Amino acid sequence: MIPPTLIAGILTYAWPFAKTVADFVIIAILYGIAAGVFVSLFNQPFMEMGSKHNVGTKVGMGMSIIAIGAISGPPISGAINTSSGGYKAVGYYAGTLGDHLLVCINGGE
Repeated sequence: MIPPTLIAGILTYAWPFAKTVADFVIIAILYGIAAGVFVSLFNQPFMEMGSKHNVGTKVGMGMSIIAIGAISGPPISGAINTSSGGYKAVGYYAGTLGDHLLVCINGGE
């Protein structure tokens, strides 16, 4: 889970600098692969905690916590875009959050 999160974070820093359609297509393909791996695996830690009898409860509680970021992220990104006048600062914000997530994932090892 760490490599695709790192790739997604790097690509999030890179997309504000894309100038041509080809740049956007390459970033979109690579980001889609990395994000697909992340999205398919982020429930796995919740399923590994404790017994298998209450997997639904654990996944539901984990999704509730993740929802906080999903609900608050877009308005924050919109406010950053409005105040800075462009998407570069939004890319820095999202990339930094991705890098912090990577540190949190790897922090337990």
